[in-house]
Amino acid sequence: MTFLWIRRSLLASLLLFSPPASWALSLVSGPETLVAGTTATIRWKTDVPCGTRVSYGLDSKSLTQRIEGAVTADHEVHLKDLKAGTTYHFTVGSARVQL
Repeated sequence: MTFLWIRRSLLASLLLFSPPASWALSLVSGPETLVAGTTATIRWKTDVPCGTRVSYGLDSKSLTQRIEGAVTADHEVHLKDLKAGTTYHFTVGSARVQL
């Protein structure tokens, strides 16, 4: 499990990323997390273009919130209206594959 500790202005959140045991697509870089205010930007690159999806939530076993984006190899999503000082868990991938 990779732990990302982020401090930016009023938002101090611990974002956690857990890669699965096997990877269907190749993750070339990332995920990187940038926080500004109450928004977190998550970026990553894959070896081939695929859909963009981040599943996230307050419980790592129940990532109930989802945001999707374009088919690309350079992925970027913006999680908005996050609560300061709160731990968020997330996974990156596409509609078909969790990376």
